[in-house]
Amino acid sequence: MAHAGRPRGAHRFACLLRLHGSALLRLDDRQDHRLRRYSRAGDGATADRAVRDGGGRYQDQYPAAPGAARRLGFSARRRQHSLSGRKTRAPEQAGLSEAGAPYRQLVFTAAADGAEALSDALMEAGALSVDATDALAGTPDEEPQYGEPGMAPSAWKVSLIKALFPPDVEPLAALAEACGDCGLPVPEASVETVPEQDWVRLTQSQFSPIHVSPRLWIVPSWCEPPADGAEMLVLDPGLAFGTGSHPTTRLCLNWIDLHLPVGARVLDYGCGSGILALAARRFGAAEVLGVDIDEQAIVSSVFNAQNNACEVSFCLPDQDRGGEFDVVIANILSNPLMVMAPMLSARVRVGGELLLSGVLERQANDVIAAYAPWLALDVWRSDEGWVALHGRRV
Repeated sequence: MAHAGRPRGAHRFACLLRLHGSALLRLDDRQDHRLRRYSRAGDGATADRAVRDGGGRYQDQYPAAPGAARRLGFSARRRQHSLSGRKTRAPEQAGLSEAGAPYRQLVFTAAADGAEALSDALMEAGALSVDATDALAGTPDEEPQYGEPGMAPSAWKVSLIKALFPPDVEPLAALAEACGDCGLPVPEASVETVPEQDWVRLTQSQFSPIHVSPRLWIVPSWCEPPADGAEMLVLDPGLAFGTGSHPTTRLCLNWIDLHLPVGARVLDYGCGSGILALAARRFGAAEVLGVDIDEQAIVSSVFNAQNNACEVSFCLPDQDRGGEFDVVIANILSNPLMVMAPMLSARVRVGGELLLSGVLERQANDVIAAYAPWLALDVWRSDEGWVALHGRRV
């Protein structure tokens, strides 16, 4: 079990890595669909280029860790999309142009049966990176990159492909070559100029302090505190889900701010960045435990707890010693929440409270029914189509 206390200093390098990670895969306000990136290692234009993630309605994927392909390596617990991982090449193969030269981006759509092959072929044809996102994001046909447990594996019906090229490679010629290698027809495509700029500074400019609840602000480390005396948590995007901008996180933070009993023992199951656990400690919880299936989430949570001088413990499920808590919070997804109903209900002491989120409004009744044998849940509040469910064990 990892215990986080006060920072021991020398965390500037870790902050830089986290910022680099968010520059490499820039988080949108909703932090939902994660794009897939195929990139050449050591390529400055690729490494420093801020790319906007697709903004889906599914909060089922954590942000990527700085430069680490293993961030996507939790397929044993969550089904990976067919476009898996980041493919890299040695720095000497990057084919960089002179500094300041404009790069060009090729944009087109591809069907599920050809997207991955085309991505590979574009890398072979000279692309510096290839990003794939759901072309139907924001529509009723949008699909999560990682399906919930129990869902059949499937690829996106249509992928939006964006390939970055150096000035000395003609994007349309590379696309024709890639399609020829794959035996696919050449799709309609557009070419955009991507001027060089300070991508780290640009990435920083996309984030500002967030007023997430009546008393709490979430502040990136490079921003000034919003006001003297305001309660705040310093959190940078880039390691694990949870910076306060997603509706499900806001719902939980508001409940913690308004209703968490002082002196409570709190379990945050599926802690992600640790934001809910840290907020619970900040608002008077006597003891807080955060649990997550992802090792990187534990690393992120411990770092954030130390950076905010919060005494919180974090662990993987197999290190969880069990026991009952005054308050159990789980901000995950509807299907896992229903599967874990017996376990999560048992972690709530008699008279204790359960707070669930990660549930769409249309899924609320199913989740409520799953917990009915143990406690009565009601919709506490909704936000942008998501709900928080609350109940007390009697």
